[in-house]
Amino acid sequence: MTFIKNTTYNCTVGNGGQTGGAQGGDSLITTSTLTLRVKGGGGGGAKFTAPTNGGSGGGATDATTYGLVQGGTNDAAIQATVNFYGNNGGQDAGSSNVAGGGGGAGGPGGNGIDPSSGAGGAGRTWPVNGVTYAGGGGGGQQSNGPAPAAGGSGGGGTGGRANTSGNLVPSQPGSGTNGLGGGGGGSFVTYSGRVSTLGTGGSGIIIIAIKMSDIY
Repeated sequence: MTFIKNTTYNCTVGNGGQTGGAQGGDSLITTSTLTLRVKGGGGGGAKFTAPTNGGSGGGATDATTYGLVQGGTNDAAIQATVNFYGNNGGQDAGSSNVAGGGGGAGGPGGNGIDPSSGAGGAGRTWPVNGVTYAGGGGGGQQSNGPAPAAGGSGGGGTGGRANTSGNLVPSQPGSGTNGLGGGGGGSFVTYSGRVSTLGTGGSGIIIIAIKMSDIY
């Protein structure tokens, strides 16, 4: 987008989702008359839901309608071009024991294939600084089987594992990394009160990079 000298631009960074199924907060760049709004990532879905309900899928869907809000002006007025990279979450493959991973900015979440949950989708690397952002959270699983699902590159949290027998302590999911926009890991509530809580989403980030040749 074009930045005009002697104009104040206020940046608001969206927080990650803090409860199960909650979307991440929107990020905004605003002036006194215009607002550029980028929707936060979608919240994860419950088991047996369609893949579009997985993490990041909500963000990708909402972008079509709500991605750019400009206070009654058209796209040319704020002179901004916005690209969205949300992807669907994975499916649980019909199993009550495993879940699909959340989608990342660079790819969809992995499908859960019993006894392993799906890994979080890969994030997307910004070529200017080589940092990867917005990885999906790993899916949770209700079994004593393989290791919990990994989060996607770009700050995605590891999925939790809720043990279903014995006196084993549940493996708590990891949260998304703040400043990278990673998704939180998922998990399950087990019988007899053993609970593995959901990971929270990491906060987003706003980076403004200006080519020296474009400064005038």
